[in-house]
Amino acid sequence: MRSRSRPLQRRTPPDRERIDDRSRRDPGRALSRRDLLRWSAFGAAGMWLRPVPFLEPVAAAPARSPARVIVVGAGLAGLAAAHELVAAGHRVTVLEARSRPGGRVYTMREPFADGLYAEAGAARIPSSHRLVLRYAERFGVPLEPLAPPLPQTVFVRGRRLRAPGSEMSEFPVSFSAKERELGWPGLGAHYLGEALQAIGDPTAPGWPPPDLELYDRITFAQFLAQRGASEAALAFFAAGSDLAHRYSLLELLMHVKLSSPPFLRVPGGTDQLPRRMAERLGDRIRYGRAVERIEQGTASVRVIARRGGEHEPYDADHAILAIPFSVLRGLEVAPPFSPEKRAAIRRQKYDAVARVFLQSRSRFWLEDGLSGFARTDHPMEIWDATYGQPGTRGILLAYVRGELAETVGGMDDDDQLQFGLGAIGEVFPSLRDQFDGGAAWSWNEDRWARGAYSYAAPGDVMALHHHLAAPERRVHFAGEHTSVWPGWMEGALHSGLRGAREVAADPGADAHEGSGKGP
Repeated sequence: MRSRSRPLQRRTPPDRERIDDRSRRDPGRALSRRDLLRWSAFGAAGMWLRPVPFLEPVAAAPARSPARVIVVGAGLAGLAAAHELVAAGHRVTVLEARSRPGGRVYTMREPFADGLYAEAGAARIPSSHRLVLRYAERFGVPLEPLAPPLPQTVFVRGRRLRAPGSEMSEFPVSFSAKERELGWPGLGAHYLGEALQAIGDPTAPGWPPPDLELYDRITFAQFLAQRGASEAALAFFAAGSDLAHRYSLLELLMHVKLSSPPFLRVPGGTDQLPRRMAERLGDRIRYGRAVERIEQGTASVRVIARRGGEHEPYDADHAILAIPFSVLRGLEVAPPFSPEKRAAIRRQKYDAVARVFLQSRSRFWLEDGLSGFARTDHPMEIWDATYGQPGTRGILLAYVRGELAETVGGMDDDDQLQFGLGAIGEVFPSLRDQFDGGAAWSWNEDRWARGAYSYAAPGDVMALHHHLAAPERRVHFAGEHTSVWPGWMEGALHSGLRGAREVAADPGADAHEGSGKGP
């Protein structure tokens, strides 16, 4: 099998029903709480968290005078905004640069054999993300546990451990006496419990209050050091990622509070959700339209997109920009946005993510009683991308972030596969003999993403939070980066509904005749 860093992308398409029907059953309820905890390798960590109330989505008000709305981007945020506005009676056109919907929800189906597939983008759904569960049910998309009820592997300093199940004494670094007394379940409560309660409810209006600056100006690693944590505790928490050394502690606390395990997934591929959403929107979505310029008047907005070698203008009453700020930075805007918005667009960071997929002739890890999921101190996560799929062959993927992802993403195809063989093979040595080809994907190299998801470095939550989602006259903003669920599908969906509500609250001037195209 020949590796590809740009596998074939597939087209697909959306709905008009509003997400305000609370009478439907959450699909996740078919799985008991006990089962969900059992399926999460570190599910016990969630037992000491106080639940955060679900932020109920509010439907956009029915239109008195239908507005013309341009939605830029057919990712989940743009699709959700479009559905809500269509349901409210507005005239909507979605402009998408790619030839498929979904944005950073991307399921790779080639070049793998035997009908196998793997997720290059969004894959994990925390069972607390009820809006994703509602959309999944509304569009007939099934959900199931992300990983089998088998041990996960933690690989630290050359030693492979099973989690849960391994004793702390087996960890190749020394925990303090207090940490050994606490055990695995107690570590999180000891070091994070007080801070998690202190940050309050990130979904509440006006969050974050000024007194949370002390959590925003440091990293998780610095916080643990201040609390007297051992190197072993940091290694345990940081295994699989370097986020502890780069992210704002406040954002990490927000992730833990709102997006903790156990995780679900979409059997058959996460792309089924945006595909089915797009199908219901039909020809309201215009693919192959790369937006290059935004022009605002006092009562209208013009969006200029390139289609092939031609420019197409679209006139509307409102526009919703549901694209990453890393891409928005390349658009012309006239007149310019406010200084605060320009600063937020310029300063917002996006994490590099590369994924290397290695196909094997068999799922040999199951014979060892392992799940195929692992956290390592590379830093890297390893997933069994084919859990639950029929057949004999399997795919292990290396999920790499940060500087290492930038390095891997810049390699040629062969070097990417060699990296994956070395990194995954260190944890699962049989892979070298079982290797059957592979592929790789880098979100940094994707021109319509320029990064996998947004994140906040120390100081960024307090400085940017209130400016990321704020509208600019007739231009509104959606996407995971404008939500309290950065990096999650839940954040994308909530932001799309918020953007739709903003438009519906002020539909603007009646549609006018113009030379440009209209919805």
